[in-house]
Amino acid sequence: MSREERTRLRDHGRWLYRTHASRPEVRARSHEPDARARAIAGYLKARLGWCPDDRRAEYADLILRKKIPAAEARRMIESELVGTAEHGRREIASRELAMRLRRERDLRDAY
Repeated sequence: MSREERTRLRDHGRWLYRTHASRPEVRARSHEPDARARAIAGYLKARLGWCPDDRRAEYADLILRKKIPAAEARRMIESELVGTAEHGRREIASRELAMRLRRERDLRDAY
């Protein structure tokens, strides 16, 4: 980033503070006890809106502890969500496997 761009961004930030962030009603709102919780909730909704609340801990475990790439972890979570195409494919494959195993078992037991 060039020196001119840094100066321009710094000046813009100072202008935003003077015109908006330093107003008393904005400062009071940003120091409310639940302001941080609202900010985190908004961030999570924007970033993980596709993931149900009860699966977010599982998603975090997959990407942070098990080091699975985020795209793959998302596919894994979505494959377990009822109503998604991936879940439908997984259910069909599971039922086809169960039918094939049952047919093989019946053929084996017929003799």
